[in-house]
Amino acid sequence: MNKNNNMLKNQSTNTVDVIIDKMNSSNIAEVWETYKIMHNLKKIDAYSEREILTLLQVNKLNPFKKEAYIIPFNGRYTVVVAYQTLLIRAYEAGYNKYDLDFEEKLVKSLKIDSKGNKKYYCYQNLLIASRNMYNFLSDKPFGSLSEINDYLESVKSGDDSKLLEYFNKNKMLKSIEYWCNLIKEYFTKSSRDLSKLEKFNIFMSFDLDKVGNSPLKLFSQLSITKEFQCLFSLT
Repeated sequence: MNKNNNMLKNQSTNTVDVIIDKMNSSNIAEVWETYKIMHNLKKIDAYSEREILTLLQVNKLNPFKKEAYIIPFNGRYTVVVAYQTLLIRAYEAGYNKYDLDFEEKLVKSLKIDSKGNKKYYCYQNLLIASRNMYNFLSDKPFGSLSEINDYLESVKSGDDSKLLEYFNKNKMLKSIEYWCNLIKEYFTKSSRDLSKLEKFNIFMSFDLDKVGNSPLKLFSQLSITKEFQCLFSLT
């Protein structure tokens, strides 16, 4: 009997090891299902499960390798990133092992929150910039300042569903050209000093390829560029 139990245990371990080694964006669901069964999380609510899957996939976190833990919090389950994982990610983003200083610009560009989630900071950058530009734009990306603030509060709490729905209904918001035109209009109308407009045109010529076709990456890149900090002022 013990021999059979050991054989089953070894088979289970081998199966898990195979899944762990092959973990990537295409089989994260398989990894999660295995983890859920092993830790008796079958009754987890659908919203928590969606959020967990998103966080694990976007941030490439493997719970079997103890890079993250799924724990109950305020009546729901959530992902908590292991401290060691945070240190490793920070190191990869610019930690200097010789003088023990962080390279500020690179670490700022990482911007992971307590759940190890990066994308919500990108949403916040876009929304804050939209709020600051709002009164200077003829073609406004959002209906009102209060609407922007509502989306911002939802994103801060970790819920991007309403914002994604809005973007899907307004396809031009997914165009990087659309946002670049808004930024140029803002710099043209907001100040008599057109140096920022000139610098943004230079940015478009030399650095725009770094962000591809993603408005989120555009605002993320601008947020770590000193010349464009006025877009992200909270005052």
